[in-house]
Amino acid sequence: MLRVARSLRQSGVETLAVQGKAREMATIWLVSEDPVLTETLALHLRARGKVWKGPPERSRWKDAEGPDLLVVAALDAPSGDLSGLERLLGFIRTLPSLRRGPAPTLYIEPPGRQPSAALARSLIDDRPVRSVSWPLEPDEILAAAGALLDAPARPPSLRERARRAWVTRRVELFYADLDLPALRHAIDPRNAARPVFLFGENGTGKGLLARYIQNLAEPAREELVLVPAPSLEPGRVEARVLELCAARRVSVYLEGLGRADRALQEEIAQLLGQSGVLGVEPIRWIASATEARQIVRALRGLPWIRVDLPPLRKRPDLDNLARTLTQRWAERASREIELADDALEALHHYAWPGNLQELESVLDASLAASSGPVLGAGDLRIAPQPETAPGTPAPLDVSEPPEAIAEELAEPADREREAEAPAAQPVPRAATFEAEPASVESRDADADPGLPEIMAPLAQEIRQPVLASRTYASLLEQRPNDASVRRDLVNLVEGDLAQLDQLLARLESFTRFGPARCEPLDLASLVTSELETRQAKTRARSLVVLRELEPDAPPALADDTQLRFALGGLLDRALRMVPEGGDLYIGSHHHPAQGELPARHRLLIRFHSPEDVLVAPDDTQGPRIPLDVLTARALILRMRGTFAIDSSGAQDNVILIELPA
Repeated sequence: MLRVARSLRQSGVETLAVQGKAREMATIWLVSEDPVLTETLALHLRARGKVWKGPPERSRWKDAEGPDLLVVAALDAPSGDLSGLERLLGFIRTLPSLRRGPAPTLYIEPPGRQPSAALARSLIDDRPVRSVSWPLEPDEILAAAGALLDAPARPPSLRERARRAWVTRRVELFYADLDLPALRHAIDPRNAARPVFLFGENGTGKGLLARYIQNLAEPAREELVLVPAPSLEPGRVEARVLELCAARRVSVYLEGLGRADRALQEEIAQLLGQSGVLGVEPIRWIASATEARQIVRALRGLPWIRVDLPPLRKRPDLDNLARTLTQRWAERASREIELADDALEALHHYAWPGNLQELESVLDASLAASSGPVLGAGDLRIAPQPETAPGTPAPLDVSEPPEAIAEELAEPADREREAEAPAAQPVPRAATFEAEPASVESRDADADPGLPEIMAPLAQEIRQPVLASRTYASLLEQRPNDASVRRDLVNLVEGDLAQLDQLLARLESFTRFGPARCEPLDLASLVTSELETRQAKTRARSLVVLRELEPDAPPALADDTQLRFALGGLLDRALRMVPEGGDLYIGSHHHPAQGELPARHRLLIRFHSPEDVLVAPDDTQGPRIPLDVLTARALILRMRGTFAIDSSGAQDNVILIELPA
């Protein structure tokens, strides 16, 4: 499958190269009903390329080469007579996009300025357009034509190139040995107008493949617009989609379409199948669902390219995939380690409800915690770890990776699998997300960090700026006349003092909090509010904040003030750690009551920090735990929630919070 994908990518590059050569001698279509004007314009435009000429009748152009430039000249008409312009617009509308986008258009305004150039430019709104007015000057015509022909397509930014390369590497990693003919059809340029439906369990990579299809789309799409289908408002689907797309050439990813109610699905089916407005927009439609039976018949009946992603437990390439993931991890960690046969056998005896994402998380955590050259079955961190002794605070869970690091927040492990766990290894709170049957006051007393636990990270927070100031002070002694050193030292001290002042103020506020007053609140609105207050920070550092929140979820039970304090500290910490131009993901998902598990809300924060991690895998209670994390954990536990953090994935930091509903 990937060999075909690579060949398609290579053919796309070759096509672009051919097009680049063709720019030297462009193909120009000159469309006009005035034969004299047509001959006059053609005489001058031949300096820019090969000119095909004729009236706006499609049959006259069937043998013509695809245009690099479209020149249209309207007949002079009385005011209000737009019949000639209508014929030109109808002709332009029928032209296929033979290249990566519609041909740019040069409009020649007639001598009487009717129809006007301003009107024509407003109506030709799906491509680059320029106009030339009478009296016609050959130099002006050639300059306008040259500007349209020579305008280079904006290349992808460095950040976008890195993202595309990452997506390609991930797809080649996860699907190298899996034959997916439908995926080949989806990235085939001949199917560029056909919508794609991705079916698969949570963690099978539906979101990853949506981005892969977007990256290889021909004609090229500007971006992938993520639309969580369940969040769409009934009756406003069309308006919302058009608002997001804004007439751009994009791919729209209807994520989680199977979770949308049936009435909303029927509305989407009607829009996609019958709406002329959406039909002519330059949109490539991609949708995802867990299984086909979640989708109404009207929506399934549309001409989708259906890509079925098998669950990991049914894939024949599990051994190769596990070995490859191990090898990649070893290369990143500069270690030599391999999987033993009994470890591979153990992987086959697990159902993998989180699929690819869970496999990667389990291997990352297992390899990070190992020290030898071989990872055996006993080293795999699949089963939950023993609970801490009664009466002691629950440690931060840095060894058990969260189960929900996928395109959506997945369900926790099945109760049946938990029941099979050995009696000597009871499931900890952070894994089962069950609240202790204790009072809030007693839980507060056990959960709050004591003075020794606070002093170590506090000292670390203070020591770092002090060391930096000493370094600059020493440099100033060596270079007392260097104005730049003095300026840097002043800026450093002022910034560090401001940060320390904020740290101490937050610690003071934390010590004043009493027992949590848990009341119903809108979790999505609270998270959105906290993110919006930090927009200036994210924009100043060119950060991309990806949000997947459930606005219509039932309320969570939490203390508004304390939850804002905890979430604000975690977000501030994450925004400081994310490098400039990096990404921060935050998502929420409501899980209804299921068997003995009560209803609950999950909140996941994930970010990559190439220089540091929140918590080192081998330092679960040491000074490297930031004070923001300790206080946030304490407040979440006060609210009968759970708190887990995983930093074992090569500077990939994940925070998973769960609150009662």
